[in-house]
Amino acid sequence: MAVQSVQEFFECYLRDKAEAARFTEQLHNPLHEKYLAEDLLNYFRDFQRLRNENPETLVSTEIYDESAITITNVTIAKRQHRHRYLLRAINGNWKIHSIEWECFACKGSGQRGDKACQICKGAGWTEPRKTAT
Repeated sequence: MAVQSVQEFFECYLRDKAEAARFTEQLHNPLHEKYLAEDLLNYFRDFQRLRNENPETLVSTEIYDESAITITNVTIAKRQHRHRYLLRAINGNWKIHSIEWECFACKGSGQRGDKACQICKGAGWTEPRKTAT
């Protein structure tokens, strides 16, 4: 089993992820100011402000022997989105091996009407690496 708890690992990950986003924002600001029209520049500034005011938050964690599933909530463009992270303990450390997004079509239910959702194949989650072809 990993030395660091899943919650500790994931809180560190979310903090580091938010810090990386702020750093990237600082790198892009001069580029945006030079090339973007005022209305588009304001859109990016609003997006960055909302992201910084509403960071991704841990909602739940399920721990198994050498794996865990963590659900988060994040506001993107004024809409709430859930992400599911699949973790494994590797050599005593937690590692994220998959990030899935709640299916936008069925809103995580796996159903569209009386049939399985065609987007997520009834799972309620999609993994961009597997669905991007």
